Amino acid sequence: LRRAYPWEEVAEAPAPAAPDSSFTRPATIDSLRNNPLPLESRHRPPGSAIVHGDYDLLEVLCAKAANATPAEVVAWKIYGSLRLQDLKDLLEANGQSKVGNEAFVLRKVIDGAARGAP
Repeated sequence: LRRAYPWEEVAEAPAPAAPDSSFTRPATIDSLRNNPLPLESRHRPPGSAIVHGDYDLLEVLCAKAANATPAEVVAWKIYGSLRLQDLKDLLEANGQSKVGNEAFVLRKVIDGAARGAP
């Protein structure tokens, strides 16, 4: 075997830091609106609670298209068509602040349903 000269040695690049996957950036309301679930999920009754990790292929594909999590897509399907007052009632029932415009309140409800209200 031939010995490598110092200028031939390839410096090992440091491994890239793993992204912090504990909290991903929430999807925007527009991305959820533009990539809705076209049909009801077969195993999820309409308006059912979000069961984390129990998503069908359609929910996962819509989530990828919306750059969201499947939980956010399911929450959009459940809460996206509610009136502002109904959304504020949900926040109040969960002890959350209900201040803000409709998009902000909807984002809080979806985030609380998908990630768990703090």
